Amino acid sequence: DASVLLYLGWTPETFYVAGIVTDDEQVARFHESQIYRDDCLEVFWDLDRDGFRFDGNPRDVQIGLAPSGKPETTWELWAWGALNQRPDDVQVAVRQQGRRALFELGIPLKHLPGVAVDGPVRFSVAYHDRDADGKEAKLHWSVDTASIPGAILFGQMTLSGHEAAP
Repeated sequence: DASVLLYLGWTPETFYVAGIVTDDEQVARFHESQIYRDDCLEVFWDLDRDGFRFDGNPRDVQIGLAPSGKPETTWELWAWGALNQRPDDVQVAVRQQGRRALFELGIPLKHLPGVAVDGPVRFSVAYHDRDADGKEAKLHWSVDTASIPGAILFGQMTLSGHEAAP
């Protein structure tokens, strides 16, 4: 009863994540650093490619976007790891359309050290779906939790570049 359509892009200064989250019901009981416990889109980077750990390593970055449940704002943003706060310089826009939320994130590459043209980094995206009746599931792209104890390995992402026209 939930799905995510995702688009990725970049400029020399910013990494972009955009898409559509479709969910039959939005559950938003938790806020700030706890938003991952309810409906939440999560984007992960393991920038040193040694396995993602939830230990504050500045080379392991996780950013979440979740419905807020607050009337003054529709969705809220949080970054875990080294930032562990709502990042003020990450651009976010969400437009709610019934069961669908169209979203855009613009993450300054200064928060993603090591993301560069033609350089692979480990990357993943997940959507945690919680329903009001307590049922939950997590859609996760490319995760291996068995190879390195205590760490999560993600698939690899490489930014492809192009030369400027003369």
